[in-house]
Amino acid sequence: MATKTLVISDISGEPDAETVTIGLRSNWYDVDLTASERTELEQMLTPYIQVGRKPVRKPSNRFVPETTPDEREEIRAWAKEQGYAVADYGMVPKKIYRAYTAAHA
Repeated sequence: MATKTLVISDISGEPDAETVTIGLRSNWYDVDLTASERTELEQMLTPYIQVGRKPVRKPSNRFVPETTPDEREEIRAWAKEQGYAVADYGMVPKKIYRAYTAAHA
């Protein structure tokens, strides 16, 4: 027995839609649109896309400081003196790294 999946438009409720991924303010959204709704969306965005530029790289919320093993050891020693709970190995937590750099600026 075969199974058929029917995708319904999130806008109009019409059948035969397909999922479109759009991004705004560093957030991504999936929306199910019919062909005509997708065309309308693309036409509305065309002026912005024509003057826009592609990012050099994808934005990332991830912050990983570049430190040497000796620097991490020094940061851990400082953090322990300041009362922070820090592991003896692995990545130094961002909170501790930022506090260390602020204290040594």
